[in-house]
Amino acid sequence: MVTKFAADNDQNVEVLAGNTVGEFVIPSLLGGPENIMVGRVVWDEMFTSNNWPRASALAVSMIALIVVPLALYYRAAAQTAPGKA
Repeated sequence: MVTKFAADNDQNVEVLAGNTVGEFVIPSLLGGPENIMVGRVVWDEMFTSNNWPRASALAVSMIALIVVPLALYYRAAAQTAPGKA
């Protein structure tokens, strides 16, 4: 049982690492340095400017911009679902 959990955990880490690297590599490959994309801005703030607080603030802002509308949508969908009183 422990080895199965360890194997599942390793697989999850690989998927997460692939998605994370893709967020920073793909904009560089597609747009190059002249096109500004959010992943590249966070990368520049972290490694070029060495401004980790601003990079983390940008990352948290991106997460909030995604999670808040989704939460509002799911709440509205749950209230208008058939069978709900």
